[in-house]
Amino acid sequence: MFPPIFLRPLSNISRVGAHTESLLKKLGLVTQADLLMYFPLRYEDFRTMPNMTALPLNTPVTVRGTIESIGNKNSSRKRVAVTEALVRSNEDLLRAVWYNQPFLTKNLKVGEKISLSGKVIQNKFGVFMQSPQYEKVDSRQGLTHTGRIVPFYSLTEGLTQKQIRTLVRHILPLLRFLPEWLPQSIRFRNKLIPLSQALQWIHFPPTFPKLSQARLRLQFDEIFTIQLGVLQYQQFLTRNPAQPLHFHKEAIQRFVAVLPFRLTDDQKKAAWHILQDMQKTTPMHRLLQGDVGSGKTVVSAIAAYNCILSSARVAVMSPTEILARQTFATFQALLPQDVRIALLTGSEKHETASAQIIIGTHALIATQAQLDHLGLVIIDEQHRFGVGQRRMLHYKNNTKNGSQLLPHLLSMTATPIPRSLMLTLYGDLAVSQIHSKPVGRSLVTTQIVSASKRETMYTKIREELAAGKQAFIICPIIEENDALGVTAACTEYERVQKHIFPTYCVGLLHGKLKPKEKDAVMKHFRRNEIHILVATSVVEVGIDIPNAAVIVIEGAERFGLAQLHQLRGRVGRGDAASYCFLVTDAQRVPVRLQMLVRSHDGFALAEADLKLRGSGTMYGTQQSGFVPELKIATLSDLPLIETARAAARDILVEDATLTHYPLLAQKLSAWQENFHLE
Repeated sequence: MFPPIFLRPLSNISRVGAHTESLLKKLGLVTQADLLMYFPLRYEDFRTMPNMTALPLNTPVTVRGTIESIGNKNSSRKRVAVTEALVRSNEDLLRAVWYNQPFLTKNLKVGEKISLSGKVIQNKFGVFMQSPQYEKVDSRQGLTHTGRIVPFYSLTEGLTQKQIRTLVRHILPLLRFLPEWLPQSIRFRNKLIPLSQALQWIHFPPTFPKLSQARLRLQFDEIFTIQLGVLQYQQFLTRNPAQPLHFHKEAIQRFVAVLPFRLTDDQKKAAWHILQDMQKTTPMHRLLQGDVGSGKTVVSAIAAYNCILSSARVAVMSPTEILARQTFATFQALLPQDVRIALLTGSEKHETASAQIIIGTHALIATQAQLDHLGLVIIDEQHRFGVGQRRMLHYKNNTKNGSQLLPHLLSMTATPIPRSLMLTLYGDLAVSQIHSKPVGRSLVTTQIVSASKRETMYTKIREELAAGKQAFIICPIIEENDALGVTAACTEYERVQKHIFPTYCVGLLHGKLKPKEKDAVMKHFRRNEIHILVATSVVEVGIDIPNAAVIVIEGAERFGLAQLHQLRGRVGRGDAASYCFLVTDAQRVPVRLQMLVRSHDGFALAEADLKLRGSGTMYGTQQSGFVPELKIATLSDLPLIETARAAARDILVEDATLTHYPLLAQKLSAWQENFHLE
C-alpha cells in the first residue's frame, strides 16, 4: 500500500538518534509508514482560549503569554522537584507548575512566548495550571501540542507524547505522495474521505466531526479488506472441483453403534451435515466449533472413516506433537483395527505410503512425500496454522485427468467464535456447532482464590489426590521475571514439589522443552505416574486427561476470558466432580474472573470476552493470525461489516480478479500474507 518513500527507516529523521530508534522499535515503529499507522489512543480538546481573568477551574483550556519567570525548587513534603513559571498575558499573570521536570528551565526562557494547555486548579497554594502541555509559539508553524484537539499515544518508558507528535507532524507532508487504493465508486457510495485526508485528521483532527470521518474511512478500510479476502477465497473454492465421497450410511451406522458412548444430538447433527457436504463435487469448507470437551474428535473420526470407505485418504493436521499423538491414539481406539493410521511429526515418522489416515503436525507439509488421493483434510485447532501451510496440503493432492482436485476441508476449533466475528472472518462459511457435552460430564466448580486462602485450596487438592485424582497447576510464564511479578512455572514446580506436596510426584511442562521431553511428561501424566502437572498455557487446548479433577490457574488476572475457559476445560472430562481455582493477588477481582465463576457456556463467554477485550487480544493475533490485527476497527460493528461486505461483493462481481484495480489487488495480497481464511 505504501510507496518506497514511506518505507524509509525512522532513523533517517534528524531528530531520531540510536536511543530514540530503539525505543520506537519497542512500539513496533521502524518505518515512517509504521508511524503513520500508529493511531492515537485518545484526544484532549484544548481549543478553548479564555482570557486569564476568566479561567474556569478543572476544565481543559489553553492560554498564551510571555514567560516572566521560571525556576526549580524542591518540595519538602513530597520530595519531588517542582518547576514554577509565571506567564503574563497583557496585565494578567498565571502560575504554571510541573513536577519532576527540572529540565524545563533549560528549555523555556524568560521572555519567550508560550502556549499552555491543561486544567487550572485551586487549592491552599492558590490558583495555578497543573502540569500543562506546553510549546513555544512560532508564527511560522501551527500549534502541535496545545490550542487544538491534541492526540495522545501509547508510549514506552523513555519516550514522550511530544516526541511522537513531533515525529508524526514531521512526516505528514509525505501524504501528498500516498496513492488512493480504494476505488472511487466505493468511496463515493459510502461517503468516505480520501486516505491521505483520513491519516492527516486521525492524528491532528481540526474538529471532532472530521475525526469521525477519519475513523470511518480507516475502519472501513480494515473491514473491507477482510471481506474482500473472504469472498475471493470462497470464489476460489467454487471454481475448483472435489472428489464426491459417497455417504456409506449402513457402514457408518454400524460404526456409531459400537462406539463406547452415545453420540449427543449435536454430534449427530454435525456429522450428518459433514457427510452430506462430502458427497458434493464442490469442496466442502466447513468449520466445526464446539465448546471444550464437547466431543469434536469423534465427529471428525466419523468423517474420516466415511472418506476411506470411498477409497480416498485423509490428512489430519494438529498444531503440536502432543495433540497429534493424542489424536492418533484416539483414532486408533475408535476406528476398526483394519484401518491403517500413520503418525508423522518432527520426531516420529511412520511409513505413510500405505496409510489410509495420516495424522501429524506441520511435518505433513514439510515432508517430500506426495499425499496421494487425499479426499479429506482435517485441521485441528485451525487458527494455529497460517494460510500458506494449509493450502500446501491442498496442493500435495494428486491431479485427476490433468486437473487439480481439492480435498474436502473440515476445520475444527475449541475456541467458540462470536457471531459478529464469524460473519467477518468466514462470511457464508458452513458452520456446525456442538453446544452439548457428552453424557456423564460434570460441571466444573469454579472459585476465585486470594493469596490468604491458598491453604484451603491446597487442602482440597490433597483430598482429590488422596482419592487417586490428578491436578494441573498453570502459570503465566516459564521463568521468574521480577518486573512482571507473577508466578513462573519453573519456580512453582520447585515450590510445589518440595514444600506443598512433597509426597506426590510433580511434573513440569512448558514450551521450551524438546518434543521428546514433552511426550515423556505427558505419557507419565496419562499413566498417573505424575500426580500434579505444573505447566504454562501450552496445555490450553486439546489435552485430554479424564482422571484430572483439579486445575489451579496462578495469576488468573493475566489470562483472557476465552483462554481461562479453555484452561478450565482440561478438567471435568470424566464423571467425577472437578474444580477450577482462579488464583489472583489483584486488589480488585477482574470482571472476567467473576463471569467465569458464573458461566460454563463457552459461546456466551466468547461474546463477553469480545466486548471486554476486543478481537485482537482475545485470540492472540500476532501469535496465531486467527483474528486480523485491527488498529482501529472492531469486529463487533455489524452495520459496518455488512456495508463493507456489500461493497466487496460489488467490486468482485465487476472484476473478480481485480485486474482493473491493481492497487486494490496489491493491498489484498499484502493482507493475505498475514491472515488465513480456512
